[in-house]
Amino acid sequence: MSSVVDRDVAVIANVITARPLSESARAKIVEKLINEVGQPLQVAERIVPSVLGGIRISCGGFVADATVEKQLKDMQDTLLAAAAKEEV
Repeated sequence: MSSVVDRDVAVIANVITARPLSESARAKIVEKLINEVGQPLQVAERIVPSVLGGIRISCGGFVADATVEKQLKDMQDTLLAAAAKEEV
């Protein structure tokens, strides 16, 4: 198995949002990801209303989750952990 990266092969960036991205937002995301990965990029955009807002991007081993769904889950986890400490 080779560890050499083929710079001509497009990397797939999975982008999940609650609503379709504007052309300018999509262009900014693609530009930043290309700068980060240094390879051609293909964006696979999915609309998932349950994320409520924000964006989740996965590209190779990189994952960024800035969705409202994730923020609410994090708050729930924090509150449950605090409640569990109080019970002890």
